[in-house]
Amino acid sequence: MSVGLGIFLSTVVIALVLFYRFTQDRLNWKKIIRSIGLALGSLMLMGAIIGTGIFVYNTVKSTPSKQFGYFDLKIGMSMPEVQYVKGDPTNVLEAEIKDGGQAVVPVNALKQGDKIENYWFWAYELNDGLRLDVVFDKKTKRLLEIACYSRGANECPPLLGISDGTNEDDLVAKLGHPTREKMDGSAKVMDYDKLGAHFYLTKKQVYMMTVAEK
Repeated sequence: MSVGLGIFLSTVVIALVLFYRFTQDRLNWKKIIRSIGLALGSLMLMGAIIGTGIFVYNTVKSTPSKQFGYFDLKIGMSMPEVQYVKGDPTNVLEAEIKDGGQAVVPVNALKQGDKIENYWFWAYELNDGLRLDVVFDKKTKRLLEIACYSRGANECPPLLGISDGTNEDDLVAKLGHPTREKMDGSAKVMDYDKLGAHFYLTKKQVYMMTVAEK
């Protein structure tokens, strides 16, 4: 405490004592003190309520919520709606699985009369190493899955605060432990079912992020 502040506080205390001595016979000090105490108690209670409200708001705000969209797309969109937002895909995948995989067909190589609406898996090659994949329901042709694949880092839009290139430890620190995780060759899949999000990692780093209706 500085000397100046000490002198000021001492002066205030002395003034209050003198004021009490000269007015104790004329003022109801018990009532005054009780009123001041009630006022201070009310202020403290109000401050506690406001503080609790701010804490709850910040907690709820920072809690991850389930994702229903990603990359400017929303789960449940129709094929024309996806085309409206993203245009025609670069490639489509054959529905039939052969030799453990599906044939990739460039859209500009489709046979005459064939349409992209006949395929339920579309891929958008956005730049070197960055790809957007969308998967539709085979019957309703409504969007079921939105995925961003990247060979680099910080190329995909963040998902729940996670970017491609994020370390596995940082992912768990941000979102907690996944609903399940499984190995797929040299890659690991970490599913967060309650958040509708799924992350694919290799060498302990995220390289693909997915929002899916599962």
